[in-house]
Amino acid sequence: RSTTASVVDYAGVFKTVNANEARHTGHRRVENIAPQSNSLDQAGWTAISCTTTASAVVGPFGDSDVWEIKATDTADTGTSGPRQDNWSDGGAYKEGNQYTCSVYAKKGTLDWIRLSLTNDTPVGSATQFFDLANGVEGTSGSDIDQSGIIDIGNGWYRCWMSWDCETDLNANIYIYLADSDGDYSVARDGISSVYGGYMQVENVSGQVDFAPSEYLETGATAIAEWYPTRRITNEFTISSFVMANVTGTALDSVVSPPTGLEGEAVIDIKYNGATSYFY
Repeated sequence: RSTTASVVDYAGVFKTVNANEARHTGHRRVENIAPQSNSLDQAGWTAISCTTTASAVVGPFGDSDVWEIKATDTADTGTSGPRQDNWSDGGAYKEGNQYTCSVYAKKGTLDWIRLSLTNDTPVGSATQFFDLANGVEGTSGSDIDQSGIIDIGNGWYRCWMSWDCETDLNANIYIYLADSDGDYSVARDGISSVYGGYMQVENVSGQVDFAPSEYLETGATAIAEWYPTRRITNEFTISSFVMANVTGTALDSVVSPPTGLEGEAVIDIKYNGATSYFY
């Protein structure tokens, strides 16, 4: 249809879908509302006392489409990092909605980063520090409801934070370089750096778990995808699914893609008839 619509997803949560978007009742919808999610050199990103340079370092998905974020050489100390201007949900973050922001990051000469939502008093403490050397969270701002750091392998982590929007607002999200937990004033020496990219912002309103979903690359506009059933994790077994004319086999020896989902499992689904389903 040519207008937005509401659909009940797999968890019984009403999701508002975009105009002209296919709708799948009972399925799982993932949308990345962050434009230019892995194009830190494009309009909409501002480098604050830093440079963002394409790097040959192997990224979390096995490619080299990642960025070196490096403090500029101004021979002083201070804040440094890229800013995505006005991350927004249809023009603004909406009052009463829950949002999750995630980034993939790897230590460089520095071990820490700080994610920060800014430019609005009610969520002025939506900040989170992450230790990229040890894979642990640091200090959380008082407006953070849930957060986490997920080990992707090869030194990469998916760092995420989630906050409740208390009023309609336009805001920026910074990826600050940090020296240590609580300290994001770094040496702006042309050396201090981390690697990062693959940004995602999701509206997770109505969910119990605010952890990020599969990463979806965006260009100038948001991207949404539908998945045929619920997120499959180690909490579920094959026997917990209802199946008709379909068989499912756990593939314990297969490594799942590094989407950043904790406890992600892989199953092989084989369809045996014209009328087949699983949920």
